[in-house]
Amino acid sequence: MKKILRKISTKLHKLKIYYYKHILSNYKLKSKCKINMPTLFNTFKGSNIQIADDVILGFFPSPYFYNSYNHIDIRHGGGCYIKSKTVINNNFCLIANKCDIVIEENCFIGTNFKALNSDFHGLLVKDRNNEQVIKSADINIGKNCFIGDNVTVLKGVSLGQNCVVAAGSVVTKSFAKNSLIAGNPAKFIREIENEV
Repeated sequence: MKKILRKISTKLHKLKIYYYKHILSNYKLKSKCKINMPTLFNTFKGSNIQIADDVILGFFPSPYFYNSYNHIDIRHGGGCYIKSKTVINNNFCLIANKCDIVIEENCFIGTNFKALNSDFHGLLVKDRNNEQVIKSADINIGKNCFIGDNVTVLKGVSLGQNCVVAAGSVVTKSFAKNSLIAGNPAKFIREIENEV
């Protein structure tokens, strides 16, 4: 009986992945990347998503595998670029407005990751929906970065290659390569000595 239920569960999960990718999404992904959990691809005119074929989105048996989905939302000419051999765990959210989010090669990213490259609304009440004052800036995550669970990366951040970001960090500024960072807002802890 357990085997039958497992098979049914697997088929339903695959159907859910198909439903998010082909029915709910308004963007037809050209990549052959491995999508292990439902992922929504949403773009506005002039926006772009490029994901390398060997990228993995979602991971079993990590948390949120059965009860959540991944969200990629690219607005107003922004772009999302995920390079080769990167793995992003379950329940991530990437939203790019006007500018780009770039995740370089061989990054490992934990559950509940968020990269938001815009304020999305003005600070003043009169400017909340004024596109002219909304600030956006590129996010660049360098090669070989390791990012823990529940990390948020905000607009204008650039992480050098080989950085490690501790779980629960909110990254509001840029850090050089080989940095270990942690906290809210994230601060430099120490340099990581890499052999390569």
